[in-house]
Amino acid sequence: MKDSKKLLNYFTKWEGAGSTGLCLMILGLAMIWFGRFAGYVFYILSVLTILVGAAIFFYGNIGRATESDLKEIIQHRKEKGQLPNIEENRAFRGRLPKSIWELEFEGYIFREGLLFKRMKNASLISSEYSYTHMKVLNDAFYLKNTVFSLVEDSVTEQLLDIPFSSVTSITVERERKNYPVGKKQYPASTCYVVFTYNDGQRLLLPQKDDIYVDELIEKLQKHI
Repeated sequence: MKDSKKLLNYFTKWEGAGSTGLCLMILGLAMIWFGRFAGYVFYILSVLTILVGAAIFFYGNIGRATESDLKEIIQHRKEKGQLPNIEENRAFRGRLPKSIWELEFEGYIFREGLLFKRMKNASLISSEYSYTHMKVLNDAFYLKNTVFSLVEDSVTEQLLDIPFSSVTSITVERERKNYPVGKKQYPASTCYVVFTYNDGQRLLLPQKDDIYVDELIEKLQKHI
């Protein structure tokens, strides 16, 4: 991934470096203005403050992705993670309902060993993302699951055709846990739609935890 270095910097560089550097540059300029009659030593100190501020400012902003960059990369991966068109595929003849129910499951993965970051809205994100495109057929859940890293070139894709008869349960799992950002810990609430099939295999699909999740579970359970 060509943007992996910038994204790594997004997760690891100090968020306040840019604003701190800018404040120091403004302070240095103010020192020059108000201290122009204070002597040579004070002038040198003012210039050093500006230079240090500039260094910190560029360190915090150069080579670092933004939140909009992050969203663009996730959207690009989602487009690549779409299921192929099966409506004209002979292999699926007889398996397609009159109107195919299509679903999307997506969200950041939270587990040990990942990088974590607080966004501007204070929500916690991680360096790994999951996207799943599902079509509910007459006899199976047909889906493509893509899990990808945002800081390295790592993508795992699964194309699954899960017969209704093999599914033993569809449930929702919620958890609230703290994860490290720098030296601090911040809470993250996760919500997964969990398919248990083939005598114990589990597929965990992250989903936004809202009033529709439990309703979705009920609708999915009617197929098994």
